[in-house]
Amino acid sequence: QKLEDLQTVVRHQSSALDSARAEAREVAELRKVAKRLRGIKEEAQEAKERVGRLESMLHNMVQAEAKLRQERDALQDWKVTLAVGLRDSSTPSDVIDAFKALREHNLVLEGQLATWQEKAKHLEREAKESEEGRKGEE
Repeated sequence: QKLEDLQTVVRHQSSALDSARAEAREVAELRKVAKRLRGIKEEAQEAKERVGRLESMLHNMVQAEAKLRQERDALQDWKVTLAVGLRDSSTPSDVIDAFKALREHNLVLEGQLATWQEKAKHLEREAKESEEGRKGEE
């Protein structure tokens, strides 16, 4: 009877040992799966961060393209304006030279205007004096 009891205990212990070994193998497999999942989670987080950076870069590029388009349009406006207004100006230094020439010409014209205004005042005074002289003779 004791022998049978011992055999029953041994079988029970052997069965428990087999179950424990199976659970140990399952735990080891679950640890491997958990490790792979952590790796996948980290990769997903890195991918999410890369996507965020790329979206930001894309947004900046779209803004830069819009700014570039705006600057190109402004440049084209300048080119047309220069072609119409300053036909002989093809470089920035030509434009500066033309501006200087216009400024100098403007100064000459202002001087001439002052001279003509002075002459006009002188003629007005003479006309007024002449008118007063005629009235005095009458």
